Amino acid sequence: MKRLVFIFLFGVFVFSVGVDAQPCVDNASMALKNKSILKAKRDIDVCGDEDKADVQLMRGYVYLQYYNYELDRLARDANYAVKEPDALFIAFESFYKAIQLNPKVTPRPGCIESKVGQSLCAQEFDVRSGKLMETKQYDLAERYLKAAIRAYSMGTVDKNTGKKLEYLYNDLSKIAKEKNDMVAYHKILEEAASTHVPAPVVYRNLYEWYKSGKDTTNCKRIIGLSGQAFPKVLKDTLGMLSTIALRIDYASLKNDTVSLKKQCKDFLELGGETPDNLSEMATYLNNAGMLDKAEIYCLKGLEKDPNHFELTLQMAYRYVKEVEDFQTRIDKAINEDYDFNKATALKSERKPVAEKAHDWLEKAWNIKHEQILKEPLRQLKTLLQKEIPEELKN
Repeated sequence: MKRLVFIFLFGVFVFSVGVDAQPCVDNASMALKNKSILKAKRDIDVCGDEDKADVQLMRGYVYLQYYNYELDRLARDANYAVKEPDALFIAFESFYKAIQLNPKVTPRPGCIESKVGQSLCAQEFDVRSGKLMETKQYDLAERYLKAAIRAYSMGTVDKNTGKKLEYLYNDLSKIAKEKNDMVAYHKILEEAASTHVPAPVVYRNLYEWYKSGKDTTNCKRIIGLSGQAFPKVLKDTLGMLSTIALRIDYASLKNDTVSLKKQCKDFLELGGETPDNLSEMATYLNNAGMLDKAEIYCLKGLEKDPNHFELTLQMAYRYVKEVEDFQTRIDKAINEDYDFNKATALKSERKPVAEKAHDWLEKAWNIKHEQILKEPLRQLKTLLQKEIPEELKN
């Protein structure tokens, strides 16, 4: 277990610190100066002035020291029975109360400011929750995770804090899933999103929750919350890309090809025209039937990486979709229009398209033998009367 490190400033203790000064605070302060943590705890425990900021500040610092003291004892003696298992929680709540009572309360010499104390508690909640997750002590981990989230959320939630909150909320949602408590899982995600926590996974998972229930109204709401969490001023590129990716998916759901085209363009302008990004955009465009635009993106990516599997697959898919469209028209000509000449003409038009679909699909197969490719490749070879190799027959 990680031990908190404190810097002790052994100077001259001041006993007249203003109207809020309490004898028990002075006594605890002197005990800490003399390195007597147990006496400091006894002294602060007898303080009854819960509405005094300096009492709360000293209580927070003493209990943080006492927490550290018990960790040391436990490290030296595995059989040591911890006397105050809630010491860290008491410390945090005391620092919090001190700030609520008087944000400008001055710490005793050698003590720390309330916000520093809160930060130290947050870090330790964070570390403890991680270790508890590793050992699958989920009930206890949940308590520390919630405390860490609360502690981090009380300060300025910047880019770095956002990353911490992201994995904390992610772990908390994992616990809910482990317990098969989907009500709690949903509540955790909504709580995180409502505070605009800069954590892409929160909005992505919540969006998928509503998408699975075909609730496009709430899908749109979550995209809005994601946008608020990642404003341009924050300059969090991954967060902004995550928001655009949700907009792209939403445009696909709504069959809004105008928005889809614009959002794909925005994504590539911000994230760069890398083969992976171009492949992802091509996938959305193919699914929306925007085959020519998808092909442009694929070819751009393949110029940079000629053997990129996903790009090659999307090129194949682009032509497979066109072959399927031809087949639909051929079936209609035969079964509904009884126009066999038209069907013959369509089959002739289909042949060069099928050849392209075959060649791209075969290239994808040669790059990576994915089982899902076997059946469509075998069908194309049959359609084009090509020899079917043994590896595709089984």
